[in-house]
Amino acid sequence: MHDFCVTLPYGALLILGGLIGALRAGSMASGLTGGGVGSLMLILGNLSLSKYRRVKAGNGNGETFPSIIILIMCLLLSGGVTYIMYDRYSTTGKIMPAGMVMGISGSLALFYLFKVATYAPEDLQVKAQTAKAE
Repeated sequence: MHDFCVTLPYGALLILGGLIGALRAGSMASGLTGGGVGSLMLILGNLSLSKYRRVKAGNGNGETFPSIIILIMCLLLSGGVTYIMYDRYSTTGKIMPAGMVMGISGSLALFYLFKVATYAPEDLQVKAQTAKAE
């Protein structure tokens, strides 16, 4: 599974959660944090998706996919959200929203950690040329 497949929905979820937190609970910190981190995740997901399309189409000029920098940034952001939500959950003991966001963010942090640990860039241009030759 490619990283952008989970990064884009996760970013949208964080933005939505921040917006709901700001509107329902009046928490500007929740709105700014959710909106900020969610926006960064959407930007990283879009960068990864555009790089994937560019490399797959043969316009990558020697680029490989995925980008280790994007993966590490996603790992750090999702790990940070996991830590913040763990701290909030341990203080309040409420499953919604802290426990749920902690679980989702922790799962994604593990996903990104796996992607970084097993990093092997694919040269999609070579795969595309090989497929055409066959």
